[in-house]
Amino acid sequence: MLVKLRSANASAGAGSPGSAPSPLLTPAVLAACLDAAGAVIASAWADPSFQAEKEELASTARSVLLDARAPSQAKAAAHSFYSQMALARFEEFAPTLETVLPFALDALRAAESGEVVKHGQRRAVRTGSHEERLAATEAVGTYVAAVGARFAPHLPSVLPTLCAQAKHADPSVRAETANSLAKMGRVLGDLAGGLPEGHADRPAASSLAEAVARGLCDILQEGDSSPVRCALQGKEDLESNPGFVSLAGPAFAALAAAAGIRRSEDVEDSDAGVEEDEDDW
Repeated sequence: MLVKLRSANASAGAGSPGSAPSPLLTPAVLAACLDAAGAVIASAWADPSFQAEKEELASTARSVLLDARAPSQAKAAAHSFYSQMALARFEEFAPTLETVLPFALDALRAAESGEVVKHGQRRAVRTGSHEERLAATEAVGTYVAAVGARFAPHLPSVLPTLCAQAKHADPSVRAETANSLAKMGRVLGDLAGGLPEGHADRPAASSLAEAVARGLCDILQEGDSSPVRCALQGKEDLESNPGFVSLAGPAFAALAAAAGIRRSEDVEDSDAGVEEDEDDW
């Protein structure tokens, strides 16, 4: 369908001499097509008869991410498309990380307008890049979960950028950051078995694990329920991973102290006031 729409779009754009183009493939339509294509990719990746369509869809998603003029909605859909591809390919997706991670990191580093504080609550000033930031944060976590240990070479470049999201004003961004940090922590914990004390790479791995624990700790210090719940889930998951606990050392102890007796199931997965009208601020 997307291939046909692109062809029709080109024909419609040609039009008659002097006429204005009438594109069929609007940003909203493109985003919807990529969203739908992601589900198809996940279910039909192993089908050899789908090869040409897979290549066309991947090319379309990449062209969207390359286009500086593409709206956030379309770019978010492109990140989600690659997430679905990762879940379809698992470890085989690892070579594609070189292509998709720079786009995701650019989205996370994009400048935003900041935040407002009223009645003691922080609230993000959402910009046009918000949808892409959220989708890119989720995509990073999906890539980690899909390729597992093969993500390890990318951790030193990705983790600092992800940790910077831990204090983002928007609770949905912090929640996705917590989810992605926990997945990185699991990878580090699994790698710890091959890094005994005295191994040359263990200090670097410990530094990364400490960064994960500190990032989750930062999220726990915020008051919004959804990111706190996700951070608690991450802490609970990682505390059952002895490799991660050993690598993180005192940083994990600090995370456990920040969590206290709170459990994720005791925190409602919603944020009061998020749906308030702007007039209430």
